[in-house]
Amino acid sequence: MVSLFASMGAVSDEDVITTYQNAPSVALKPTPMLEISPERGQFYRFHNVTWNGHTGLPVYMDLNAADGSDLPTTTLVVFEFQSSNGDDYHRVAVPLKRINFFNKYGVEEQSDQDRRHNALIPLKYPEASAQSGLRDHLDVRDVDSFTVSIISSKAVDWDQSEFLFEDDAVDQYSRE
Repeated sequence: MVSLFASMGAVSDEDVITTYQNAPSVALKPTPMLEISPERGQFYRFHNVTWNGHTGLPVYMDLNAADGSDLPTTTLVVFEFQSSNGDDYHRVAVPLKRINFFNKYGVEEQSDQDRRHNALIPLKYPEASAQSGLRDHLDVRDVDSFTVSIISSKAVDWDQSEFLFEDDAVDQYSRE
């Protein structure tokens, strides 16, 4: 179990998490807002969990623009993965096409027992994979990159925003 978050200008580990400001002028391709790169000799395992019959990686977010307003509900959120031996990023989760649940409820309310199943983003095999469908977990090694990217008409302001992975859904291991 490991805590990975970006919250109000702070991150859980500056060597692991990098925040970016997405490019609102780019509407055809998601641009990064958060990147996870494990420390040397480590890897993270992100788990799909099942709550109330729904399966996915639990994330909680409150994404705001510089003026303090929520990012639009039409903001698209995608999880992308780049392995050390590739140049391309591959989508490794079902894209979240609307963030209205995350705009309606604060981070504490999102993780409430009765609502948290709405915060699941299902991990899947990338299109380039020989396998298809949902996967049990995603391993991100120290030589890989795991990025949360968005398409939004507003730029995320990290001094006013939060993004957290459920602690129980992420494990850290040594590659040695």
